[in-house]
Amino acid sequence: MGSSGWFLLLLSPLTIFTLSDAVHVYIKVAPIVHGEFGNVSFVTNPELCGAIVVEDDSLGYEIDRIGAFNYSCRLIEKVDFFDRRENISPTAFPYYYLVDKREEFKCPNTTGPYQLSDILEAMPGCEQNSNPDCKKLKDVAAHCKNVKQPECIGKAGYPDGQKATGVGASCRSAIKLWNGMDYCCPTGTIKVGWHENYPVCCPSNMVQLEKKAICCPGGFEYKESFQKCIGRVSLGEGRRSQTEVNSVCKDWNAEPVKVENDSQNEVVKGTVIGLQIPENSTWAQDGFRWASDNSTPEYTNWFEGEPDGQPDVAVFVVVDGSGKWRDKDHNNLTSISCMVDFYLGQRS
Repeated sequence: MGSSGWFLLLLSPLTIFTLSDAVHVYIKVAPIVHGEFGNVSFVTNPELCGAIVVEDDSLGYEIDRIGAFNYSCRLIEKVDFFDRRENISPTAFPYYYLVDKREEFKCPNTTGPYQLSDILEAMPGCEQNSNPDCKKLKDVAAHCKNVKQPECIGKAGYPDGQKATGVGASCRSAIKLWNGMDYCCPTGTIKVGWHENYPVCCPSNMVQLEKKAICCPGGFEYKESFQKCIGRVSLGEGRRSQTEVNSVCKDWNAEPVKVENDSQNEVVKGTVIGLQIPENSTWAQDGFRWASDNSTPEYTNWFEGEPDGQPDVAVFVVVDGSGKWRDKDHNNLTSISCMVDFYLGQRS
């Protein structure tokens, strides 16, 4: 991945990159893209997503907002089908950009996003071009022609999740296995990768963990000590209310972690955990409860003299680098550890 590429107005309808004297133009498209994506990168400024797109064979990329302070960036490696989004506002996340191979680059006159036909009707830039992005873009155009729907929405075949039978496709976008059989992902999931010759199907808000058939939210890892997906999520800078802090995990459909033993405590060093004085409650040494279930802690690892309620009203608990716990106020909290159940991406 080169560092010489540059980009302009990433959140506008158009993005321009240069790499080795080549110009790469990406245009924001209206539908939701389903397919295969690259690894997730997380940034606090969406304009930083541009760094992951500076590759000659990038079909496109996705930007999504994760809570109040974070964004995810993923390269689009393959398009399976498109969905109509309920909210087509140009400010509605996620954003999807596809490479634009029209003959001449022209700044759009409107804010977008644009229909696929805007970039698929003619692609002179691909006529004499053997780059992989042209091949992928032509595959998208062929798919749209087969769907026979003006906006290229939907996919041919049968409903998602219908069980595969025999060698014929019995669901939309069936996956061909090594033995010639067809495989269908369960309803509500999409294929994100492979494990031991079989597809891994995850909910759209999760990714496959490397060399596993387990799905977790992007940036989370499966931790055996919890038997859950655990992620460290940024809290930004400055003072955060208790509601704001707790909402950060909710943005991932997760909860602040509950720590019940030394092994789990090792995982969450350097972060806020889910032990806190409940909102609208008076501070007391024995008043801390787990946010996930409002239970009293059975396992603790307080630093000597803690909790002491200082400074200000210290309603949070931070695990320091040694694993010891200290109570903390609302100021300068850096990150929180969140937990969520994993999804098994292969079903027998």
